[in-house]
Amino acid sequence: MSERIDINEGKTGANGLPAAFAGLIGVVLLTVNIWLSVVFFVICAIMSLVTEGLELDSSTKRYRKYYAIFTLKSGTWKKIPDAREVELKLNIRSFSVTRWLPAGPRDKGSVRERIMTFNVLLDTPNGQIIFYEFYRYKDARRALEAISLTLNIPICDHVQEKINER
Repeated sequence: MSERIDINEGKTGANGLPAAFAGLIGVVLLTVNIWLSVVFFVICAIMSLVTEGLELDSSTKRYRKYYAIFTLKSGTWKKIPDAREVELKLNIRSFSVTRWLPAGPRDKGSVRERIMTFNVLLDTPNGQIIFYEFYRYKDARRALEAISLTLNIPICDHVQEKINER
């Protein structure tokens, strides 16, 4: 009997720009062909409904990263690599963004933006690999526990350690 664990992250925004572009094309095509415009609006709606996530099959020790619309999922099943330990680390990427202020171009400002993700890492005999990158801690923690139970390996949650230190 196969036990599947589905960790759906929801709408992560990966399709936001293509969906907006399809919507813009739909607006432009309103003046040319109404039916072609409707097609692009439908494409825009479908792309904005796409969710993504990770599915684990504990009986066969396989996983897949998937994209889904409602219950239809697409993704390739792969074997979970043999590992000695599963870890969770916080990943903060910081970059500079130039923003124009309302006063005009000579009043531009540079701002530091941060993107925070949670990496699930597997400590394999060939070195450490990033298994999956989550946007929410609760999803990453759920994957961490599922992988640990599936492979019968220990957990090292560096995020929780930092929380406990504070």
